[in-house]
Amino acid sequence: MSTVVGVVCPEQNGKTSIWWAESLFGQCIYSYWNAFSAAFGIMSIVLWVFALLPQVHENWRRRST
Repeated sequence: MSTVVGVVCPEQNGKTSIWWAESLFGQCIYSYWNAFSAAFGIMSIVLWVFALLPQVHENWRRRST
C-alpha cells in the first residue's frame, strides 16, 4: 500500500494503483485502460480551456464581457 496526498490505495487482485493518478488526484486507478481514459479526459479539459483563451483575450482587449 502507498500513501500519497492522504489517500491509501490498497492492492486489488495483486495490483497496485497507478502512481500519477494517486499522487495528483488522490484517485485509486488500477487498470491501464482506466488510466488512459483519465489522461484523455484531463487532456480534453486542458485543450478546451486553451481553445477559449483567444476569446478571453479579445474580450479583455475590447473591455467587454
